[in-house]
Amino acid sequence: MIFVDASIKDKTYISIKNNEEEIVIAINKKLTHIEAEYLAVLLAYILFGYKTILSDNEFVVKHINNEYKTKKEIFNRIKECIKTNVMWIEREKNKADKVLRRCKDV
Repeated sequence: MIFVDASIKDKTYISIKNNEEEIVIAINKKLTHIEAEYLAVLLAYILFGYKTILSDNEFVVKHINNEYKTKKEIFNRIKECIKTNVMWIEREKNKADKVLRRCKDV
């Protein structure tokens, strides 16, 4: 399983965590929170492939699983790229959230 999370401060931070690795990416462009959450899922899929991805962002998970719709074309394109199981998890259980909280700048 792959845990993902995103945080927006002066930069955009994305965290991806599996059992062996913790990846934190800082992006100088400030994205919206929802854009950062989609990017986290997409990057996890690109890096780790067909493993279950866990996110605490309910909208992103439900959209990717066809429970919600959006008119924002970029989100629909990302959804079409994700060919793995994406599941919602409570923030308290999200290991990627814990990684971001440990980072000094986030």
